[in-house]
Amino acid sequence: MDEMEFCPDIFFEFKLREYWKASIEEVSLFVGTKSKDTVLVNNATTGINTVLKSLKYNTGEVILFTNCTYHAVKNTCQQTSVLANGVEAVHMSLVFPIKHEDDIVNQYAEYLDAHKNVKIAVIDHITSPTAMLMPVSRIASVCHDRGVLVVVDGAHCPGQLDLNIERLGVDFYTGNLHKWGFSARGCAVLWIDPKFHNVIRPLITSHHWNTGKPMIEFTTQGTNNYSSYQSVPQAIKFYKDIGGHEAIDKYNRSLLAKAVDYLTEKWGTCKLDIPASMEAPFLRLVKLPPIAGFSASTDDSERLRLKLLEEYKLIQYIFPVQGELFIRLSCQVYNEISDYESLGDAIQELSKRT
Repeated sequence: MDEMEFCPDIFFEFKLREYWKASIEEVSLFVGTKSKDTVLVNNATTGINTVLKSLKYNTGEVILFTNCTYHAVKNTCQQTSVLANGVEAVHMSLVFPIKHEDDIVNQYAEYLDAHKNVKIAVIDHITSPTAMLMPVSRIASVCHDRGVLVVVDGAHCPGQLDLNIERLGVDFYTGNLHKWGFSARGCAVLWIDPKFHNVIRPLITSHHWNTGKPMIEFTTQGTNNYSSYQSVPQAIKFYKDIGGHEAIDKYNRSLLAKAVDYLTEKWGTCKLDIPASMEAPFLRLVKLPPIAGFSASTDDSERLRLKLLEEYKLIQYIFPVQGELFIRLSCQVYNEISDYESLGDAIQELSKRT
C-alpha cells in the first residue's frame, strides 16, 4: 500500500504485474490449479458474475441454482437471465432431512433429465446458509453427462478444505481467500478451464483487452487498490506457519464438535439433519429453541441477529430453514469454547423471556 501511494506511476506501470504473478503462483499451489488458468477477483460473487455474464446464451436456456445458493449469487443468476433476453434462472429446492449424498446427486440427475434446456448449473461447494459440503465432483459428472456446464461457488472453501480444484472436474471455480485463508479483503481466486480462456472476460474492460492474452485482462482493472491481492503470499505463509491445513483442521473440527454438543444439550435442540460426509469442516447449523416474538421468517432472523449484537455483542448468522430458525456456528483458530458458551447463555436467556 505504501509503495503504491509513494509513486503510483511506477507501481501501476512496472510493479503491479510482478506482484500479481507472485500472488497467482502462490494461490495456484494453495488451491490446486495451474497459474496460467488462475486469476484473482474481489470476491466469489464477482467470480460468479464474471462467468455467467461472459457466456453466450440461446433463447430458452436455463441457469440453474438452488434454494441454498447464496443470496447475492441468486441475484446474479436472475439478473443475468434478464440481461440475456429469453434466458431463465431457475432454482431447484433441496429439502431436509438429507440422509445420503446420493439423494442430492440423484435429484440433479432427475431434474436435468426432465429439463433438457439447462445451460449451466451454479453449485455451492459449501452452502452459505446451510453449511453443507456438496458432492461437487459427482454432481459435475451428472451435469457433464447431460451437456451442462458447471460453475462452483466455493466462497467458504480455500483454507477450510484441502483443495485441488483441477481434480473436481468442473468448468469454473471461484472461492474467497479472505474468509478462511487469512488474506486481506476482498480477494478471491477464479479458476477457468483452459477451453474457456477465450470466452471468459473480466467485468471491467481495460488496458489489456484484445491483446491476444485474455487471462492478462484480469491483471489491471484501473487504478484500484490491489493490496488485498498482494497479501496472498503472506496470508498463505501465515496459514502454513500456524500449522497448515492439518493442524488448523484438527483444531477447528474438535472445537466445533464440542460447541455443537454443548449448545444442543443446553438448548435441547439438534443440528441440521444431513449426512456427516456433507457437514462442512468448520461450519455447522444448530437449531435455536423457541424465542418469544421471533418467528422463523427472514425478517425475524435479522431482528434476532441485531438483538444478539446490540445486547450481547455477539456476531452470528441466523437462518430460517423449513419453518425453523437455525444459527450457523463458525470455528477458526482464534475461537475457543468460551465464545460458544457466551452464545449459549445469551440464547437461553432470550428463550426464557416472555
